[in-house]
Amino acid sequence: DQPTSPEPSSPKIPIDLDTDFKTFRETAILQAERSYIEHLLKESCGNVRIAASKAKLTREALYRIMSRCNFSPASFRTQKEKEAPETEEE
Repeated sequence: DQPTSPEPSSPKIPIDLDTDFKTFRETAILQAERSYIEHLLKESCGNVRIAASKAKLTREALYRIMSRCNFSPASFRTQKEKEAPETEEE
């Protein structure tokens, strides 16, 4: 019996072999960060304190990542949360 090689997983990001590895890697990391932060903010309804705690990040670190990804916590809040926005004390 010949060992079979596993089927290649379908990549979530497009692979352009004309792109150098460093650029590809940076793009892949940014896309992974965006996806992770987006899911985190959706789950926490845009509450940065809760999202940062879950990710084991400081709020400041999460805000820096959100800035890189062009995310605003307000866009993840439901109407109820938008009426009572997060305060600095949280």
